[in-house]
Amino acid sequence: MPRVKRGVTKHARHKKVMLAARGFHGSSHRNYKWAREALIHAWSHAYRNRKERKGEFRRLWIVRIGAACRQADTNYSQFMHGLKLAVVAVVALAVWSMAGTLWSDRRRIALGIGATVFMLLVHKLPADVFRRL
Repeated sequence: MPRVKRGVTKHARHKKVMLAARGFHGSSHRNYKWAREALIHAWSHAYRNRKERKGEFRRLWIVRIGAACRQADTNYSQFMHGLKLAVVAVVALAVWSMAGTLWSDRRRIALGIGATVFMLLVHKLPADVFRRL
C-alpha cells in the first residue's frame, strides 16, 4: 500500500480552527492547541447561553404581559386562561371547517365529531397546546 501523506488534511483542519478563533485574546488566536481548547469552551458556553437566553426572554415576556394585563384591569393568570380557551376554540373551528373535505361518509363524520368533542372535554389539552407554541 502507498504511504498516506496527511499534510493537506491537517493544514485544512488547522486553518478552519484558526479562522474560528479570530478575535480571541492572547495565544488563543495564534496557537492551534490553545485555539482549539478555547473554541471547545466557547462553543459549550454558547450552547448553554442560547438555552438561558430563551428562559430570560420568557421571563421578560411574562413581566411585560403582566404589566399590560394590569393596565387592562385583569391579571396574568386570567389572561392566559382566556388565551388557552381561545386556542381551543380556534382549533375546534378549524376541525369543523375541514369537516366537509375530510369526512365523506357517516363513519368518518362520527369519528371526527367524537374526536372534536373529546378534544374539547379533555381538561389538560389547552395547557398542552399552549405549551407547545
